[in-house]
Amino acid sequence: MSVLIEDKSIAVTGRLTEPGVEEILREDAFLWEGASCLDLRKVNHVALGAGWRLGNAISIWSQHGLRALVPDPGDFSGNWFRLFTKSGIGHALAAHGVRVETDAGDISREIERYYRGGRREMTGTNNVIVCDLDRRIELRDPDVFADVFGEWSPYVGLQQIAAAPKVNRISFLAMIREAIGNVYDHAYRSPFRGASRLSYVSLRRYKKLEAQPGSNLGRYLEATAGSGRAEESLGWIEIVVVDDGCGMAARQSQATDIYCGDPGREDEAMLAALESGGSIKPSTKDAITHGDPGYGFTYIADGLRRFDAYAELRTGRRGLFYDGSQGEQDGFIISEEASGLMPGTVLHVIFPLRTGQLQIPL
Repeated sequence: MSVLIEDKSIAVTGRLTEPGVEEILREDAFLWEGASCLDLRKVNHVALGAGWRLGNAISIWSQHGLRALVPDPGDFSGNWFRLFTKSGIGHALAAHGVRVETDAGDISREIERYYRGGRREMTGTNNVIVCDLDRRIELRDPDVFADVFGEWSPYVGLQQIAAAPKVNRISFLAMIREAIGNVYDHAYRSPFRGASRLSYVSLRRYKKLEAQPGSNLGRYLEATAGSGRAEESLGWIEIVVVDDGCGMAARQSQATDIYCGDPGREDEAMLAALESGGSIKPSTKDAITHGDPGYGFTYIADGLRRFDAYAELRTGRRGLFYDGSQGEQDGFIISEEASGLMPGTVLHVIFPLRTGQLQIPL
């Protein structure tokens, strides 16, 4: 990935990568004042974890007025679908009212019509994207969600999930549903003050995966391949639940300035939110309470353990990860160094698909 940062403009050439976007997020000028121009005309690949990072950054930059330069989308299929729709970047450009231009002129209205014109679900070969999770309260109901997921599952090779052992099926569905529920309950509640918002769940299936050597995900893929079970794999499933709301620390602390200064204060609030029973909802009284609030991440962690999954939780200035190849890892591990501010919260899960019935590997 080649990134040219000049004044308040960003130009990306080649691969858009996670480290490359993190480099951009660390630039204070973009963090507090916003980028004025984002040139994506020469992007030819969007790596795992890069699309949603850039999309959430766009939600900040758009508040200051952002101009994005993109290749001609044509009929929104082909390379455009592969690079901009599957990655979530196209959805972010539309949701936040960015001025979008090609070499031929302004296409902002076409972008908005395509992504926001009443279409909340988009499907393609091996992928599903469902937007506006913050408005889909019906997905909180376990039975309704099971039916809805039954409509998504054939696109990613999970059409046989109904035949999975009950404990596996329930754990898997609860993991996704709880992540979606967190978006509805927390992302755009107090102290969120944004003018626009984008939330979605993305499901994708891959034949092969690559990651930055030495990265947490890279070590997970290497360990999984070295376990002798990779040959049994039918591919990989990726689940991404995205919101660009107030972030875990601000929601838990109810402090809008928590992303300034010492990150220790942010860490304290974030870790409190992750503790069992640590939900802020009983105090704020601004979201519907189902069952015992504060145990969503307990259910999510159970699903990660069952399927030898890798997961990254990115929110505010912090990244946390869970590596299912390391045996019974006890919860998420927080990154040693603070990152640049990324609004919202993203849960990014990867796990090997060995059967359509989600059998637990022995």
